[in-house]
Amino acid sequence: VTAPASPAAGKVRVYATSGIYLRMKNSSGTEIVVSTGVTQSVTASTSATTIDFASGDIVTLTLNLSTTLTLSNPITGLFYFIKAVQDATGSRTITWPSTVKWSGGTAPTLTTTASKTDIITLWWDGTNYFGTSTLNF
Repeated sequence: VTAPASPAAGKVRVYATSGIYLRMKNSSGTEIVVSTGVTQSVTASTSATTIDFASGDIVTLTLNLSTTLTLSNPITGLFYFIKAVQDATGSRTITWPSTVKWSGGTAPTLTTTASKTDIITLWWDGTNYFGTSTLNF
């Protein structure tokens, strides 16, 4: 998406609403990207699962198998949310990409009880995701 010229002082120009993001430019030329909170559902039914954040920044990930995640198309400065739901069997795990850095230095141990839910919050800085977890819902 090519940004238009900066608008007049005190104005904001909306120039793209592709996918789940609203892009704006202020009078000083600073681009502002805002998430619109679009949800997507992804099922981990193979040993490798991709979450494409261009399809939604709020993800329900159903774990039908243990899986290695690939995360694609983040936008710098935005937060992403993953609701990881164990299937009726449980005992599923996630291997996270090396670009995910965790609070405390270690990936969380997900709740493996059948039908339980964990919430993962990720913030993308342009190089790495910084992650935190809230477990055992």
